[in-house]
Amino acid sequence: MEIGLEFNRIEKFFKPLTEKLSGAFALLDDAAELTFTTDQKIVVTTDTIVEGIHFLGSENPSSIARKLLGVNLSDLAAKGASPHSYSLSLGMPDQVGDVWLREFTSGLSYMQDRYGIVLSGGDSVRVPEQIVLTVTAIGVVPGIGMIRRDTAEFGNDIYVTGFIGDGSLGLLAAQNKLSSDYLADRYYHPQPRIEYTNLLREFATSSMDVSDGLIADTAKLMKASKLSAELFQMNIPLSDEVKKLVMYDKAYLETALTGGDDYEILFTCSSELREALLLRARELNLTISRIGVVKHEGKELVTVIGENEKKLTFQKFGYSHT
Repeated sequence: MEIGLEFNRIEKFFKPLTEKLSGAFALLDDAAELTFTTDQKIVVTTDTIVEGIHFLGSENPSSIARKLLGVNLSDLAAKGASPHSYSLSLGMPDQVGDVWLREFTSGLSYMQDRYGIVLSGGDSVRVPEQIVLTVTAIGVVPGIGMIRRDTAEFGNDIYVTGFIGDGSLGLLAAQNKLSSDYLADRYYHPQPRIEYTNLLREFATSSMDVSDGLIADTAKLMKASKLSAELFQMNIPLSDEVKKLVMYDKAYLETALTGGDDYEILFTCSSELREALLLRARELNLTISRIGVVKHEGKELVTVIGENEKKLTFQKFGYSHT
């Protein structure tokens, strides 16, 4: 990218996104200066999305921006972190012009306003073909720090927020393999569960977001904690749209449980705090479902019990974004 064009685009499209962060210096410097209080810890997460792998490329650029920030904010939410700021790296082919960037930055602006995060800096480079977008997001947590993956405990209940399967079946809708505006929107626009951060800080023993599918991510959580999980299929929350599809064809159940892109939060909590957790969730008007229990380390990281107490088997465990 020509240096004059690059600086003009930074001035035109990205400088306005830094206005609420004085330490970004209006993107005139090579680095940003961030200020935090002494009783806070910093949580840092990085995600890259690539055209044709993590997004189709045919979406409105605003939707691509919303997904880009959404997946990073989802990681912060699962750690119990409040959003602070982010840096952005753009790998763009020559054919990406000002019209695309205008829509893209409008999506970033929407997410910044909604979730209270602000651009601190970044970089842009020319790439041959597919668009490559990377965000490094910074959040803050008070007290002892973030909620980790490797701290689940034997006997803990296992919970998940929202609905499972909307993202993976939403991809099929976005590809016109299913007809559902609701599911397509859930794929295009992940909704990071920032509103759950206080609940997680108070109750969660371990936590992560669901990006590669419920079964695969439960396995990751259990492997990190050197434990295993038993999930109850009948307790796993499905939206009305997904329920209709599963009733029509049971194969959709496997897609829902093993597909990616849900960006809900999977967490564990002491069974002794079950009533207090559910009461607090109701008070905050937050939807959580108790879907299983943590067991001692076993031969299988995750077992799913279906109807009639039968163990379910799957052709695949989860979705890989590589």
